[in-house]
Amino acid sequence: MRHAVKTELATDTPLLAITAEGLADSRIKDGRMRIDAHYLKQLRRYRGLSQERLADGCIDAGHYVSLSSIKRAEAGKCILYRTAGNLARYFNISVESLMGKDD
Repeated sequence: MRHAVKTELATDTPLLAITAEGLADSRIKDGRMRIDAHYLKQLRRYRGLSQERLADGCIDAGHYVSLSSIKRAEAGKCILYRTAGNLARYFNISVESLMGKDD
């Protein structure tokens, strides 16, 4: 039997819905996750943003994402769920999309 796990933020906007099998995914561990680094770079570059400008834009939009978190994400390292959610909201996409999974 599959049990969906949903993570929601204060806005009640569901950002992540994965099955129990998805929790075993190596990209999710200890409150941190890996997102698709290539896709994040692609989104950032499509908007003509440097990593610094993306961090500033996130903060201006009310989504705190540090420059170091963006660098970690684009290097393929783990970031916090909260950071992934903030990036997803900034780009108006789902966290699953950032992970490289289809919506």
